[in-house]
Amino acid sequence: IALKNLGDPVRGLPDSWAAGIRAFGLMNILMRGGLEMDLGAVRRIGMAVVRLTVLPGVTEALCAAGLAVWAFNMDFFLALAFGFILAAVSPAVVVGGMFDLQSRGYGVCQGIPSLVIAAAGFDDVVAIS
Repeated sequence: IALKNLGDPVRGLPDSWAAGIRAFGLMNILMRGGLEMDLGAVRRIGMAVVRLTVLPGVTEALCAAGLAVWAFNMDFFLALAFGFILAAVSPAVVVGGMFDLQSRGYGVCQGIPSLVIAAAGFDDVVAIS
């Protein structure tokens, strides 16, 4: 986004580079989340990770799709793709904030940061697939 606002200096680059940059960004988020995760806490919490993975992402995608159909008169399946694209971006925001809270020690004893980071990582997988 920043490069587009600076006069679009990347216009002549091949499409494969853009795909590589997107893949690197996703890999960076998922790898950072995996390195900060406490696997014991995730195993202890169990099904809560699955519920926090599927329900928020699918709900966000369906709400965004409904609003896109209503506001832009989009075809439902196109709007659903739009919703899942938006849902895939949300964990990137959550993971960064959760690392900050984890470094301050909030919820570490209960395993809350590991739960949220694991759910955010799996939520990306659900939204992309």
